[in-house]
Amino acid sequence: MRKPTALVAVALLFVLALFALRADGPHAGQNAPAPVQKWEYQIYGVVGNEFSIASDGQKRLNAKGMEGWEFCQVVSVDGQLKSVILKRPLR
Repeated sequence: MRKPTALVAVALLFVLALFALRADGPHAGQNAPAPVQKWEYQIYGVVGNEFSIASDGQKRLNAKGMEGWEFCQVVSVDGQLKSVILKRPLR
């Protein structure tokens, strides 16, 4: 009578092991691609030296930072600042 009990115990352990290895177990999602961050941008044209620290450019950029915007890039032509580009996660 002990053989059938041992067979049931082994079968039960096998079934439990299968559940432990299911796709939604602790290793699930390791091969799933990370979600892609989406961005929105604002481009400000610069006239003269409008965004210099001597002007209110720093205050304006700080205000944009409080709205979630971060500096991304500047565009210059022949050494002259032409645009300031800001970005933030798409809302």
